Amino acid sequence: MNVFKELLAEVEAVKVSEIETPDEEITSDHTVVGEATTEIKQLLGLRSKLADQANVLIRKHVKICPPKPEKQEEHDRIKAEIRLLKRKHELVSSMLWYCVRSQFPETADKDVVSLHKDWKVAWSDEKGPPMTDFLSMGGGMGMLDIVIVGPRPRD
Repeated sequence: MNVFKELLAEVEAVKVSEIETPDEEITSDHTVVGEATTEIKQLLGLRSKLADQANVLIRKHVKICPPKPEKQEEHDRIKAEIRLLKRKHELVSSMLWYCVRSQFPETADKDVVSLHKDWKVAWSDEKGPPMTDFLSMGGGMGMLDIVIVGPRPRD
């Protein structure tokens, strides 16, 4: 297995038309530098897909915690899958923000860079990032909490 080819194929398989666009509005604190490229959109789409996959596994994991002896093997397998997805999510997220900063060099030294409505890329001097991934191992069980702030589910 070639990890690089596999990851590239996953990115390229993301259909831009199926990606939910960020819905964060541009404010007076933001400086717009351009529009997200197809590559940036595909990376964001893959990152979102990985988070969804992890959340499905987390729900399965929670249902069998603490594991009964007959469920221990399934518990361990799911826990390992979650950890692997976490690492992949971190890698894709790093690639996404590297891609944004390299394609928009004026953002390279900015602390807060974000994607906005209509795929606008912007930076801000505000404190605290408006769109951040919080990835943490929690609960002492090796579970993964993924909270992605950005596009929100519609009611």
